Amino acid sequence: MVWEDQKVVVRILGDASDEGFDPRNFEGYQILSLTPEQMFDPVAMEEFNDRVAVALGMELPKKTDEWRRRNRELHRMLTEPCSPFEALR
Repeated sequence: MVWEDQKVVVRILGDASDEGFDPRNFEGYQILSLTPEQMFDPVAMEEFNDRVAVALGMELPKKTDEWRRRNRELHRMLTEPCSPFEALR
């Protein structure tokens, strides 16, 4: 994923989409890398999401217990079998 206006790139290491990635094509960009293992860890994914949000100039949400519960539920839905990311496992 690339946000040209903010000069931010997200890459998933070890994913087919990362084949041929050349950081020289993104000089001056902030490159944020994520592994598939991190994607499937809800705590690591929350931390990565925060890094992306900050890089994009967004304000982080207030993380209440309810927010965390809903965020974990969304993470579970996206990473359970038949999810769009199951092939990365």
